[in-house]
Amino acid sequence: MKDRLPIAIVALALALVAVAVYWDARDNEFVWDDPIVFQRQLPYFDSFSNVFLPPPSIPQFGQRYYRPLIVVTYQLDELLARTFWPADQRERARRLTYHLSPIVYHALATMLVLLVGLTLCEAGGVSPRAAPALAVSAAGALLFAVHPIHVESVSWMAGRSDVVCALFFLPSFALMVRYVRHGTPAALAGAALLALPAMLSKETGAGLMIAAPLVAWLVPRAGGVAEIPEENLPRAERRRRRKAAKAGAPVAQTGPARRRGLLLVAALAAVTVVYLLIRHQAMLSMRTPPLARAFGGSLFGALGAGLEAVGWYAVKVIWPFPQSAFVRSLPMPWLWGLAGLLALVALGGLVLLAARRAVPGGLREALAAVLFVSALAPSLAIAVLRISETPLAERYLYIPSAGVCLLAAFLVARAAAGLPALRPAWRTAVPLVVAAAIGLPASWAVAERNRVWASDLAFWLDTSAKAPGEGLPYLHLGIRYASMNELAKAIESYGKAYELYDDAEGRSKALNNTASIYIRLGQPERAIAFCQRALREDPRYPTPHYNWALAELTLQRRARTEDEQRRRLVSAVEHLQMAIRLNPRYVKAHYQLGRLLVRLGREAEGRAHLEQAARLAPESREGREAREMLAALGAD
Repeated sequence: MKDRLPIAIVALALALVAVAVYWDARDNEFVWDDPIVFQRQLPYFDSFSNVFLPPPSIPQFGQRYYRPLIVVTYQLDELLARTFWPADQRERARRLTYHLSPIVYHALATMLVLLVGLTLCEAGGVSPRAAPALAVSAAGALLFAVHPIHVESVSWMAGRSDVVCALFFLPSFALMVRYVRHGTPAALAGAALLALPAMLSKETGAGLMIAAPLVAWLVPRAGGVAEIPEENLPRAERRRRRKAAKAGAPVAQTGPARRRGLLLVAALAAVTVVYLLIRHQAMLSMRTPPLARAFGGSLFGALGAGLEAVGWYAVKVIWPFPQSAFVRSLPMPWLWGLAGLLALVALGGLVLLAARRAVPGGLREALAAVLFVSALAPSLAIAVLRISETPLAERYLYIPSAGVCLLAAFLVARAAAGLPALRPAWRTAVPLVVAAAIGLPASWAVAERNRVWASDLAFWLDTSAKAPGEGLPYLHLGIRYASMNELAKAIESYGKAYELYDDAEGRSKALNNTASIYIRLGQPERAIAFCQRALREDPRYPTPHYNWALAELTLQRRARTEDEQRRRLVSAVEHLQMAIRLNPRYVKAHYQLGRLLVRLGREAEGRAHLEQAARLAPESREGREAREMLAALGAD
C-alpha cells in the first residue's frame, strides 16, 4: 500500500493543476448553441428510452451523432442546478454546474493519463512503482493538463463529449495492454465494459476497436509480456522458449500472448457490434438518413482529405497557435497532406522499431503512438465525409493528445538517459523539469484562450475574424447582437452570413433570423418577405412559418376591418400548424397556436396545444404561460 501512496499523491496534485488552470472557466457565459441544450433539447429526453432512442425533430440536435451519455451528464447538471439553487437563480446555477462539470472531468482525465503512462512504462520494462516511471508519466500528464488545445473541450460546456469519452477510453486502453501482457480476466472484462460507454459518449470511442488489434499485435512482438512460470506454459511454448534461450534471443511468450490478443480483439468486436446495433435503432428513432448519403467524392479525394486532416492535427497537437473554433478548409492543402504523410511515417516507424525490438523498451513509445492514432481515426471520418460545418476541430484532439503528451515525455526521458554526466536522480527529473518549463507558458495560453470562450460576443468576434469567408460565425454574431438589442449590427451580420453560406440550410437560417429582427422593428411586411425567401431556400425549415405567423399577428392588430383581422388570424393559424407539422415538438408554436385557437372560439383544440406546450417544456416561459392560461380557462 505504501508504494502506491506516491502515485496517489502525484495524481491528486495533477488533478489540482488541471482544475486551477481552468478554474476561471467555471463562470463562462453560454456560448454558441449552449442554451439550446437545456432550453429546447433536454425537454425531449423526458424518459429513459428517449435518452437512448431520441425522438425525431429535436431542435438543432446533431442527428448524425449518437451520444446518450452526454445527455445524461446534462441531466445531472440540470438536477444539481434544480436541487441546490432556488428557481430565481436558475440561470446562475446553470452557468456554474454546466461549466464546472467539464473541469472536474478534465481533472479525472488527467489522473487517467498518469495511470496510462504507468501502464505503458511497465510494458516498456520499467516498474510502474519506480521513480523513473512515475516521473515520466507525471510529466506526460502535466503536459496534458495544461495543453491549450483542450480549451474548446473544457471551457465550452457543450464541448465536454471528448472529455467524458476520455474517462472510459483511457482506462479501457490501459486495460487492453495489461490484459495482453498479464492475461488477467478482469482486465479483459474491464477493457470491454469500458469500451461501450466510451462509444456511447462519443464516436471517438470506436477508436478502441482500432487500438485492440494494434495492441494485440504489437505487445507480444515487442516482448512486452510478463513472465509466467514455465510449468504453466503449453509444451510447444516451453520448447520455443528453451530454443530461444539457447540461441541467446530474448524470450517473449508470443503464443499465449497472441491468443490473448485474439480474445481481446473478439471482445472489442462484440462490444462494437452491440454499439452499432444500439446506434442503428437510435438512427431509426431519429429518422436520420443513412450516413452514406453524405459521401459524394472520389476515393482519391477522400484519401487526400484524410491526409490533410492528419497533417493539421499532427501540427496542432504540437503547436496549437493560432487557435480557432471554426476551421472548414485549409490553405495549401498539399502542404498539410505532406505533413500528414510524414506524421504517419514517423508514427509507423515507432511502431515497427518496437515490433522489431530495435530499441530497448521502445514498446511504451509505440503504444503512445497507437493511442494517438486510434483515438484520432474516428474524427478523420468527419473530414472525409464532410458531415459537419466544422470538419476539423481542436476538440477532436482531446484524447489523441494524451498519446502525444506521453510520447513527448518518453522521448525526453530517453534522451536524458543518454546523458551520463547527469546523476541518476537528475536524469529521472529531466522530463518533469521540461514539462514544467513548457507548462508555465502553456497555462498562460490556456488563460488567454479561455477569455475568448468566456463570453458569446468575444467568441464570435474572434471566430468571424479568423474565418472571414464563412457564413456560420456571422450568423451567430448576428444572434448575439440581436440579444444585445443592437439590431442594425444584427441585420448586417445576417446579411454577411447569407452572402457567405454555400448551402441552402445556412442561407435559410440567415434569412429567417433577419425576418425576426424586422418583426422586432415593427416591419411585418419586410419580415414576411424574408420568411418567403427562407422557405424558398429550405421548405422543411419550420421556424420561418412561426415568424410568418408572428408577422401576421402584428398586421392583424393594425388591420382596420374585421375581415382583414380574421384573414390575418387564419393565416397565422395556418403557418403555426405548418410549423408544428414540420416539428411536432415545437413548443413556441404550440403555445401561440393554442392562444389563437382559444381566441377564435376553438377552445378544445386550443387547450390541446397549450397542454402540449406545458408538457414539452414545463419550465420555459411558454410552458409557464400555457399553464396559467389553462388555469384561467378552468376545468374542461
